[in-house]
Amino acid sequence: MAQQRRRQPRGSGHFACGIPALVTYSFQVTCPADHPLASRKHVLGRDLAAHGLVLLRRGSAIRDAVDLAFERLATDLSVVHETTQVHTLLGLVEAGLGISVLPSMLCPAPSHAAFAVRPLQQPSISRKLGLVFPAGREPTLAARVLADVIRQTVVSKALLTPPGVSKILDPVPPALR
Repeated sequence: MAQQRRRQPRGSGHFACGIPALVTYSFQVTCPADHPLASRKHVLGRDLAAHGLVLLRRGSAIRDAVDLAFERLATDLSVVHETTQVHTLLGLVEAGLGISVLPSMLCPAPSHAAFAVRPLQQPSISRKLGLVFPAGREPTLAARVLADVIRQTVVSKALLTPPGVSKILDPVPPALR
């Protein structure tokens, strides 16, 4: 009888080796350009309680981060629509069916006139983004080359970052050189 391999739950691997963070990004409030919050320089979390929100479904990493941040403030949000796709979410926001909280890298560009994107404060939600490799194994040459190309692209002056995204210029660990 063949031995069956057990599948490990998603995210259960051990990843200890990685490039230090490449960018840090914050979550932003996204609303229609004619929404009352669009005229503000930033939006406070408590102000969101008065508006219907369009969020990604529960269980997504983005939604979990939003829920956790607002639970810590004991602020109840009024979620009027949930979806699994960012493009659907943005379509609902553009149609005026609610506002949203998204990572800055997923927000519409400032040139998109239908939307206003404002920094979320109190709570502010931010994350770091980098590359990781399985612990206990030396990254392959291909993985090291790819990591170097990604790092060089991120630190390049030619790479324009959206509002709410900052480059982090940490050195590369010796194992990845």
